[in-house]
Amino acid sequence: MPRSTMEVEVTYFRPETRTVREKVKVRKKINGRWVTTYEYKSVKKTVQAGYSRILPVTPEQIKVSYTRSFDDRPTIAQRTYTAPGAMNPREIRLESFFTSDSDYDFTQRTVLHDPVELAKWFEQRVLNTTFPVRVRIRALGVSGFFHLRELNYETEGATSDLPYAMVFRERGLPSVRVTPL
Repeated sequence: MPRSTMEVEVTYFRPETRTVREKVKVRKKINGRWVTTYEYKSVKKTVQAGYSRILPVTPEQIKVSYTRSFDDRPTIAQRTYTAPGAMNPREIRLESFFTSDSDYDFTQRTVLHDPVELAKWFEQRVLNTTFPVRVRIRALGVSGFFHLRELNYETEGATSDLPYAMVFRERGLPSVRVTPL
C-alpha cells in the first residue's frame, strides 16, 4: 500500500528569545553631512518559534465540520422564518494511531517517533491552551489556527501502536470583536 498524499501537519508556536540578524539605521557624518546608512547587526529578539509534527499515519477518519447558528421565528401565516446567524468555529476530528513500526508501507514519515512520546507531545498541547496550534491538511485545503480540545488514546494489545482520537476547534475569527461583560 503506497503512502498517501494526505498529510496532517500540526505546528506549535511559542515565543523564544533568539539572536537574529536585523537591519538597523545608523546615522553617520560623511564629508560634513549627516547620512543615514543601514547595517546588519546581531540583536536578541523574541520570535515565534515553530515546532511541527506530521502525524505518522494518514488518519483513517478526518471529519471537518462547518456549522452556522439559525434562528427560527414564527410568522402570522403559521410558517417559520429561518434567519441565518453567525458561523460557528470550524471543528476537525481525527482518528488513527501513533506507530513506531517503520515496516508499515503506509506510514507518512521515514523517521518515526516513539508513540508514547508523540502522545505526550499532543497532551502538552491540550494542557497549554494559551497558544493555538496550526493545523494544515493541504490535500483538503484546510489551514488555520486551532485549539486542541480533546485527545483520547489507548493501548492496543500485541502491538506498540496507540490508537487516538483528537478534536481541534478553530481559535475564532480575528475580525470578530469580543467585548467582556
